[in-house]
Amino acid sequence: MFRFKDSDGEIKKDPEAKKLISYMVDAGIKGKSVQIAQQWCKDEFENIDITKYQIMDIPQQLILKIDDDNSTFKRELASMTSV
Repeated sequence: MFRFKDSDGEIKKDPEAKKLISYMVDAGIKGKSVQIAQQWCKDEFENIDITKYQIMDIPQQLILKIDDDNSTFKRELASMTSV
């Protein structure tokens, strides 16, 4: 169970972090992640660096599928925010 403070200062529940994920998708996280991945994977000659591509491939796919399967995201978020 995730919680957040709304604009009125009230603590709200966000089961499965669905609202957070919806806000991230609406804000363009998928497109931005593609843009960053493409830029990062290129070498100094603008060719794809296969080693970097292999590193980025799975995380990139997880971001693109975040509205269908958010289990990895929730696990990471919980590990970063647990007290």
